[in-house]
Amino acid sequence: MVRVPFKDGAVLNSSDESVRHFDPVPGSTDVCPALDLAGGRVLVSHQEGGLHRLSVYGMEDFLAGRFTPAQTIKAGVQVKEEEWFQGCALHGDYVYVLTGKPYTGKNGSNPRKSGGNTYVSAIDVRTGRPQGRHHVTVAPDLPYREPEGMAVRQAASQPALCVGFSVKANDRRELTVYGFTV
Repeated sequence: MVRVPFKDGAVLNSSDESVRHFDPVPGSTDVCPALDLAGGRVLVSHQEGGLHRLSVYGMEDFLAGRFTPAQTIKAGVQVKEEEWFQGCALHGDYVYVLTGKPYTGKNGSNPRKSGGNTYVSAIDVRTGRPQGRHHVTVAPDLPYREPEGMAVRQAASQPALCVGFSVKANDRRELTVYGFTV
């Protein structure tokens, strides 16, 4: 994992001195970080010993290189064979996990008429127990609709759980983001 400072128009590579590297779970694979800015925490989704785990760190400790998690839980989410892990977010007492695949043709396993196979699952970070799974059917008319990540947007009135979908547009991909009240 790396932390990269944003600078409009800048091009950096991994060896640039402003790029900070983090390896909180050495030897793990499929590492996916998420920030909980309101709670001052870092969530790291990772595969370790064949198990999908979620580790929560205090942000100050994490940035200082102290990688002792406050909690580590098994993902606890049933991901069906026709779905892929697509991202996670942390807010309050819950980890949210996004799964799904892009639409397939009408005879495939995930046709548009099915509403897609995008799901958001909630896990109680204190207990590791699943708290529910919601089928995300927003934007069924997108020509290509692959879930591609999630985050919690902090708003003045109420936070929103945002889900991004990759959308193919001629020779490139675009991203469309939808927000839901947390």
